[in-house]
Amino acid sequence: MDRPDVTVVVPARGAGQPIGRCVTSLARQTLSPDRYEVVVVRSGAADGTSAVLDAIGAAHPDLALRAITLEHPAGGRARNVGVAAARGRYLTFVDAEDAVSPTYLAALLARSGPGVVALSLLADKRDPGSAPRFDGVPSQRVLAGAGGRVPAESLLPALSFGGGKMLPTALARSFPFESDLDSGEDVVLWASMSADLPLVFAVCDVEEHAVYYRTLRPASASRRAPSYHLDVSQRLDVIECVRAAANRRPELEPLARDVTTSQCRLVNTFLRTHPDEHRALIDEIVRRELTDIPYATINAGLARELAVLYVAPPYSDTSGTVAARRVAAWGSVVDVVSCRFAGKKPVDPTTGEVWAPYLDQQFETPAAPVSAWWPGMVAYCRAGMSAIERWIEEKGPYRRLYSRTMWPSAHLLAAWYKIRHPEVEWVAEFSDPLLFDMDGHQREGGGRTDPELLAELTAGLGASGAPIPDTDNPYIWLEWLVFALADTVLFTNEHQRRFMLDRFPQRELAARGDRVGVVAAHPVPAPHLYRARTATLSLPAGRLNVGYFGAFYARRGLAEVVAALQELRGSERQRLRLHVFTVDPDALAEQLAAAHLEDVVVPHPFVGYLEYLNLLTRFDVLLVNDARTADTHDVNPYLPSKWSEYSGSGRPVWGIVEPGSILSRQPLAYRSELGDAAGALTVLREMISRADAAA
Repeated sequence: MDRPDVTVVVPARGAGQPIGRCVTSLARQTLSPDRYEVVVVRSGAADGTSAVLDAIGAAHPDLALRAITLEHPAGGRARNVGVAAARGRYLTFVDAEDAVSPTYLAALLARSGPGVVALSLLADKRDPGSAPRFDGVPSQRVLAGAGGRVPAESLLPALSFGGGKMLPTALARSFPFESDLDSGEDVVLWASMSADLPLVFAVCDVEEHAVYYRTLRPASASRRAPSYHLDVSQRLDVIECVRAAANRRPELEPLARDVTTSQCRLVNTFLRTHPDEHRALIDEIVRRELTDIPYATINAGLARELAVLYVAPPYSDTSGTVAARRVAAWGSVVDVVSCRFAGKKPVDPTTGEVWAPYLDQQFETPAAPVSAWWPGMVAYCRAGMSAIERWIEEKGPYRRLYSRTMWPSAHLLAAWYKIRHPEVEWVAEFSDPLLFDMDGHQREGGGRTDPELLAELTAGLGASGAPIPDTDNPYIWLEWLVFALADTVLFTNEHQRRFMLDRFPQRELAARGDRVGVVAAHPVPAPHLYRARTATLSLPAGRLNVGYFGAFYARRGLAEVVAALQELRGSERQRLRLHVFTVDPDALAEQLAAAHLEDVVVPHPFVGYLEYLNLLTRFDVLLVNDARTADTHDVNPYLPSKWSEYSGSGRPVWGIVEPGSILSRQPLAYRSELGDAAGALTVLREMISRADAAA
């Protein structure tokens, strides 16, 4: 035959019988058979496709039908082979599981032209025998442009697959498919082409009855064995390619978001049967530096572990961010119960990015936040347990349980769950000593506990062989339950461990707490989190910039630093800038003016968590100080949480330490002691001297 007007490429990997409906619909076109050809590109093992094609060829002898066989199957490679083999001036693709209406080719050809992509109507079918539906988003977008010419951004959902379009063959050859992609090659091609060319889409009119019937089933996935490469890495390849196109043409950003979500749904499908591959996925996302990934879509239904917290992201709170880092370091997908702090604590959405890769569901109890008041604690526990029981109905009991407390309610709910599900592995973390405050005084709580919950807790303790506390003090109850029931107790440092266990009133339980106790410092943030946001603060050039982050209270302040700064000579003051980020920078500014230090100390408000991490990497020196405990404690049980974040920044740290403290044992670049203004002055001059020598 002479050169045809149209080539129809049908990629068929392991299609078998389904391809019969597809090619038969092509054989029954109203377009004259001498004006088009059908090229079937087979790949994969023999499956009866040849016999089906032979039968169709015999039934339709006028149909120009060719078949090409590939040894190594891949969606993109198969399509490129079909394009290379095409003899028609125009080209269209029809997937082997799909079909087209009789007027499909004639209507598309009538609307095709140089620089024009003809587009048919789109209909979805659940299976070949079901009625076509035009209510999907791609179908609706196409119908809205029926009979006219529209730009690519008006048809974004219709660009997410290859069917229903006809374009010049020369144009198709100038934009080859990603040959190594096994799926998603269509959306990558159309996104790239739409980003780089001023394409116009000519949409067929409704009266032309030109319809592409798309079968909605994961056909490509059903024909091959699942694998990490195909079901994860290649999904990320598609996301990267479409996002690159959207970067070149911002109008395609909605398409990039839709594609990202759809690809992540497919990743989730794979992970549901291959959960052990989740950590490799997160590592690959970080390595590729992909952002704005919908982790909620990836992680949906995957959690088999539970985190019971009180304060948690998205609230700006040190305890919450440490818990998020612990979950991230744990490396397993979790469901989370926490307390709603709306209106009580500022919201910082960036805190959620710390654990987003490992978060499935999060339930915030509506109970009002309380510290150690039994009715409020019970309200939190009952609301939290209701959510947990709903989750258990969906996917069964959890394998592992993590709870963390500064606020004691988290351990109470965790203990209750452990009593109901003794097979769970319970890891309980104490951020700081719970029963004793920073002044060394025993804490007391209030209110009366719920009789039903108390009876269940008492029965659980009895079943474990533990005694029952003879007190209403919730702080004693919480340490009691943890030491009696937890499988592992995390202490952030050895001094905290000894301080808590030595003062616990029940010696047998203290001994058990010692046996199951583990010292685990606060996790250092993952390296990529220090780069996740770029801080907007501009540090003055030519100065030694020292950063301090934290609130001031009775046992932690900067008195010795203030005294040392006042002793600096004029030239030294000009060289140094101490940047203090605190809750009330205006009040600090007034204090600085009174101390005549406004030229050397710069107050700042707190910044978002990820911006804070980025800022840490930009200071010349970071300043951290111990809490003062020598007059109230025999050992200092506190290790500032800032140390873990500072230590991951790669910057020198100046520690103002209490002798013998855990902080004093860390690898500090500079150190002085609490209350020692002369020592602080020596450190300041040493830092200035080193900076001058390095300049």
